[in-house]
Amino acid sequence: MVDPNDIRERRIREEREFYLDQANLLDFVRDFGAAPDACESPHGEGLAWFSEWEVMVVDAEGRPLFKSKLVLWPRGSFKSQVITVGYVAWRIAKDPDIRIFIASETGRQARKFVDNVMRIVDSPKFRELFGVHKGAQWNKFGFVSNLRTKVHLKEPTLAGFGVGEVQTGAHWDLGILDDVVSQENTKTPESIIVMNDWVGDIMAQLDPGSQLGVIGTHHHHADLYSRIKKETELRKGFQITSHSWSSTNDKNGKLFFPRRLTPEFIERQKAIMTPRLFSCFYENRPTSEEQQLFLPEYFRMIRDNDVPRAVWTYLFTDFAFTSNNDNDRTCFWAVSLDANRVAYVRECLVGRWKPGDSIRVLIDMWNRWLRFDVKGATVEQGAHDELIRGIAEEVRRQTMTRIRFIPIMGRSQEIKNMRIEGVEPRFRRGDIYICESFRETNYKMFNEMVREMTEWPFSQHDDIADAISDIDKKDQKEHYVCPHPPVGWAPVAQQRYVPSLVDGRFNKSMVVDPREMLKKLGIQGAVNSDILQGQHTKTVGHDLFGGRT
Repeated sequence: MVDPNDIRERRIREEREFYLDQANLLDFVRDFGAAPDACESPHGEGLAWFSEWEVMVVDAEGRPLFKSKLVLWPRGSFKSQVITVGYVAWRIAKDPDIRIFIASETGRQARKFVDNVMRIVDSPKFRELFGVHKGAQWNKFGFVSNLRTKVHLKEPTLAGFGVGEVQTGAHWDLGILDDVVSQENTKTPESIIVMNDWVGDIMAQLDPGSQLGVIGTHHHHADLYSRIKKETELRKGFQITSHSWSSTNDKNGKLFFPRRLTPEFIERQKAIMTPRLFSCFYENRPTSEEQQLFLPEYFRMIRDNDVPRAVWTYLFTDFAFTSNNDNDRTCFWAVSLDANRVAYVRECLVGRWKPGDSIRVLIDMWNRWLRFDVKGATVEQGAHDELIRGIAEEVRRQTMTRIRFIPIMGRSQEIKNMRIEGVEPRFRRGDIYICESFRETNYKMFNEMVREMTEWPFSQHDDIADAISDIDKKDQKEHYVCPHPPVGWAPVAQQRYVPSLVDGRFNKSMVVDPREMLKKLGIQGAVNSDILQGQHTKTVGHDLFGGRT
């Protein structure tokens, strides 16, 4: 006779093996109530990707160091329910000794995630299949599994905390940063720096061999997610999945989550939300098309040979002297203006240099473009004006290059954003071109220039846009501070001097032979002994121009 207990134990064993199999992770998430409406696409595919941790390197102790995960899915795509709740509960079922933290923008939100996981762990079905984890240390802040075998571990099985909270001395096996970036903590550069520093503290608590998942949506071009995607060294340590609600951001593209994020629903959300908020939540772009001031198509490329010769060139500058602020950089543009005031960008440089090094970079740029009639370098008239001129005079004595500075008045009384917006019409109407040589010789700086300009006003920096904003500045008499050449002006063609004699002989590289020139002019000597015609009666070997006597 078959024992019912044996049947039950066999069922429990088979179900346990089924749910702990990574291939059935989506079934675990749905059946245990983390996300009952999750679909094979995108959730099943996303879970399969998230649960495969790529080994970046193996350390000297033989421990694998895994790449972290960055999940940027649109709002309402169940990313938190599927990963932060469902995947975390699954990891606890597999390993009661694991140490996991969940962090969110606020401690309250993090504890909600923790509470949802704890409800699953203490559910009848979970208890039946994976044992009773609820023990003495079980509260709203987390819990320590009753099935833990490594009793020396001081960290809980699961804990939750908000941005800014640091568990000093803690060590974790798995960390989940869910929506730690928000509109609130990306309002100012200072708040973004505080966020990045806090993430650094959290990363320091991850032991070798631990894993980190970052989940959210974009809010700013300088936020944590943008840093991970842009900074080369940081990106090397991440695997990234980023999606909009539609592959083409409209109803004609492939829908990311068609059962929920339908075109009709998206249209309603777009109508009631601000453009930037909608762009962040559903398109994973920190800037909407309506707010993007400088569009990518504004940056038109031309061949250097197509730049007119009749141009005057200026160096537009934006100096930075507060080295303790990561957002301050020095920027230089080399721009030529023709008689119609069309601009041609020859070069753009940006970096963090000491004042003396900044002047040397400027002088190097000055000498590099001097052949295109460099008329001057702009400098903001103010507290640092005399400092810049003093350093330039000192460097001049070393480099023998004197820069003509063009003072820009009134900058301190102007609103920077309005000054930058004032140059947008020039880009929009096509009165500025980028020389191909700039892109070919410094592709990285070219990309940085285009990226910062197109991301403004939500870019991490604004030095590049601010430096070029003086291109059409006028003085009190409504004259351009940086004038263009008058109609009909042409650069003076400098003729290269070619000596007529080299080593006492006629220079055959001369365009015009002086003897032939005299013949054409009909100049004859008083006697038949003109040395220019090589007819001297005396034998002297060679005349002064190499002719035989």
